Amino acid sequence: MKITCLKENLSKALSLTSKIIPLKPSLPILGNILIQTEKGMLKISSTNLELGIICKIGAKITEEGSITVPAKLFTEYISTIPDDKIEITVNDLDVEIISGNYNAKIKGLSASDFPLIPLIDKESIIKINPKILSEALPYITFSVSIDESRPVLNGVLFDIYPDKIKLVSTDSYRLSEKIIELKTNTKENLSVVIPQKTVQELLRMLTETEEEVEISLTEEQILFRTSNIELTSRLIEGKYPDYEQIIPESWQTKIVLNKDEFISAIKTVSLFARETAGNIKLETSKEGKIIVKSMATQIGEAQSMVDIGIEGEEIEIAFNAKYLLDVLSVLKSKKVVLLLNGSLNPAVVKGEEEKDYNHIIMPLRI
Repeated sequence: MKITCLKENLSKALSLTSKIIPLKPSLPILGNILIQTEKGMLKISSTNLELGIICKIGAKITEEGSITVPAKLFTEYISTIPDDKIEITVNDLDVEIISGNYNAKIKGLSASDFPLIPLIDKESIIKINPKILSEALPYITFSVSIDESRPVLNGVLFDIYPDKIKLVSTDSYRLSEKIIELKTNTKENLSVVIPQKTVQELLRMLTETEEEVEISLTEEQILFRTSNIELTSRLIEGKYPDYEQIIPESWQTKIVLNKDEFISAIKTVSLFARETAGNIKLETSKEGKIIVKSMATQIGEAQSMVDIGIEGEEIEIAFNAKYLLDVLSVLKSKKVVLLLNGSLNPAVVKGEEEKDYNHIIMPLRI
C-alpha cells in the first residue's frame, strides 16, 4: 500500500477512531487501527467489539492495500508531525511514514486479523440534523445510571415515533426526557437503548459533520452514518421502564426563579451539606422568596435566599444538591420552573422556555 494524504484530515479521523480503543485490550489486534484503501478513499477503522467507527478521508492512492497499526503510537506520532503532507508506504508489516524531514517505521499487524465491524445495509429509518441531535443529547447524558446491576439503565432510550424522537435516561433517582421533532416522518414506532459510551462517541461524530445523519437499525445493532463517518454499536437488551407514568401531569406548587441566582445559592449552601451527602432544603416564604439551606452538626449551617414567583401551596422540600446543579447546568433558559406535588413526590425541573424538556427528581426525606 502507498498513499499520500493531508495531516489535518488524517488527524481528525484518528481523533474519532482512537477514542474507543481499550486501554488494556483483551486481544493485541484491538489496540490497533485498521487502515485500508477503498474506492479512491483512505478508510480508518477501530472497534472494541461493542462499538465500531469508520472514517473515510480523501487521499492520493498509488498502491492499494491494508494494514493495522498500534492506535496510540500512530495517532500520537501523526499529531507531532509539523508538515501537512504525509506519505504512508506499507511493505509486508512495516509501515513507513514520511513527511518533510520526518521519517518513521512502525510495526503493524495483518489486516486479516482485524475483527469485522458489523455491516448494516438496511435502509435508514431517520435522517436528522446533526446540530439538533448534538444540542439535545447533553440534556440526557448526565442522568444515565452507572449501576451495572440494571444494564438497561446504562444507556439512553431512543423512543422513536413517526413525527418525533423522545430521548430518555434515568438512574432511578432522576429522569430526563428531551423531545426532538422530526421533519420527515418515520414509518413505525421503535424503542432502542443505546449504551452511554456510544452516545459519547456520537456527540464527537456530530461535531465533525454538517450533513444529515442517517440512522439504521437491526435487532441488535444501530448505525449512525454520514458520507464519511459510520458509527456502529450494539444495543442494550431489555425492556426500558415505563417512564411516562413517572412524569407528573399536574402540580400543587409552581415556582419560577432566576437560574443563575438559584445555582449560586445552591453552590454556596452545598458547602455545608457534605456531612449529609449533599442534602439541602428549599423552603418558600410568604415574602416571595425561596430559602436554600443546609445544616451540618460538625461544620455549621448556611442559607441563601432567591426571589421567586409562586403559584399554589407553600412548601418545604429537600433535594440532593448535585442533582439540582446537574440539570440547571444544561438548561438554556434564564428562568427555571419547579413543579412540585408535596415534599415526597417527584418534582419537575425545567427551563421556562424549554417546552420540549422535562427533568424529574425524587426529593429526599426532610
